[in-house]
Amino acid sequence: MTASAVQRSALDDARVAIVHDALVVKGGAERVVLALSELFPGAPIYTSVYSPEATFQDFRTRDVRPSFLQRYCQRPRLFRLAFPLFPLAFESFDLSAFDVVISCCAHWAKGVLPPPGALHLSYCHTPSRLAWRFHDSLKEERLGRLGRALVGAYASYARLWDEATSRRVDYFVAGSRNAAQRIRKHYRREATVLESPIDVSRFTVGRGQGDYFLIVARLNGYKRVDLAVETFSRLGWPLVVVGDGPMRRHLERRAGPTVSFVGVVPEEQLAGYYAGCRALIVACEEDYGLTPLEAQAS
Repeated sequence: MTASAVQRSALDDARVAIVHDALVVKGGAERVVLALSELFPGAPIYTSVYSPEATFQDFRTRDVRPSFLQRYCQRPRLFRLAFPLFPLAFESFDLSAFDVVISCCAHWAKGVLPPPGALHLSYCHTPSRLAWRFHDSLKEERLGRLGRALVGAYASYARLWDEATSRRVDYFVAGSRNAAQRIRKHYRREATVLESPIDVSRFTVGRGQGDYFLIVARLNGYKRVDLAVETFSRLGWPLVVVGDGPMRRHLERRAGPTVSFVGVVPEEQLAGYYAGCRALIVACEEDYGLTPLEAQAS
């Protein structure tokens, strides 16, 4: 038996736990969690808040274990207001029964407390944007002067906690070279790059016969969807925005009649939007960028 086979056999026998920031949307990070869950079908998934209606239905067949915040943060607004409590939520998980902990994170999940002797591997999409790039995170957010000051104060604490908890990780795996560079800069750690999985079989090459341009994104400030909405409204060109988030109402108020918001759509409908659009619009610097790859597969 080869060394790699021995290692794989040992991992098969290990008790594995998967930890993720939050299961409240359908996105690339959630697809990574599903892929990990397929690799380790017996592993429970620990997360801060779980909304079965808002994320992929496949999670309903998994053993999902949300934190104490579950009872308080079902509404999006309350979820965002509870950000200061999320570090406590992840440190409250009892992982003493596990040999391997795999955290899939862009915010807090790597802050869990693995038991002595356990292996902690963190698949990091990016060091916490709120901690290290909070000015970008707040772009177009309508918080007011007091709100921004409070978020800035929290970001100072978040940077200390985020850097400190990086020492709880034995090995970092980055979702992109961008993320690996940020891990090296902020945590002073090296990371193996393993790009996020993409199932290109879900898409078929279309003829691009639709008369519209397309955005597929979470409607957060840092995604800069506002730039595209303003541009296409001024030009009078058709733009379809797929996705949801805290900025949606604000963006809808700023949008002209040629911009339409369709929210979160089923996978088959999303594939149809990709196949029919004239071009996909990406308005921000992405950590990796699954949507351009999905568009190219279409």
